[in-house]
Amino acid sequence: MHFRKFIFPILAMFVLSNCAKLKTISLQGKDFSKDGHAWSARPNDIRGHFYFFDARAWTWNGQGDGPGVTRSFINFNLSGLPGKSRIINAKLFLYQNKTSENKDAKHSTLSGSNECVLQRIISPWSDEDISWAKQPKTTTEHQVMIPASISPIQDYAIDITPLIVDIIKEKETSYGLMLRLVNEEAYRAVVFCSTDSDDPSLYPKLVITYR
Repeated sequence: MHFRKFIFPILAMFVLSNCAKLKTISLQGKDFSKDGHAWSARPNDIRGHFYFFDARAWTWNGQGDGPGVTRSFINFNLSGLPGKSRIINAKLFLYQNKTSENKDAKHSTLSGSNECVLQRIISPWSDEDISWAKQPKTTTEHQVMIPASISPIQDYAIDITPLIVDIIKEKETSYGLMLRLVNEEAYRAVVFCSTDSDDPSLYPKLVITYR
């Protein structure tokens, strides 16, 4: 009877003790990340400072560019994370500009699913010279699939824990993440705000819980 009386308080203390050790770091903004953009219709255009963080397959005949595909790249500065941290959870938050009147600022499933994938970048790149012709290499290992949108103005909270674990483990050959459509056929798009958009609260954000 005495054992039963005290086992639950002891277990509760153990759980609280472990929870107390968890810490969270939130990274959002130009001081904590860089992002870039690539567009196949203009393969040599430098697009390190672009207002969309998107993955798109579309036609731009009105601009004289015809069909094309866009991909986006982002690299968060993880130097504030203690070296021996154990990652419990990592979430990437991508935000829509819901007040924009620009039709290009919305998700689209006009021709089918706009399912996307996030892949780890394994070669260096710079937001000062990123282009379609100078895309960095990526790996499919532990890539994260992103389901198709159910609304044209939908925010996403994406569990990317396996990717962040890999980035920390393979830090000498990890340079962030690339966003691309699974099926790069027109007309499909996911469109979020980049760190060059007008509203800093809508910049991509990475939240990591660690011990």
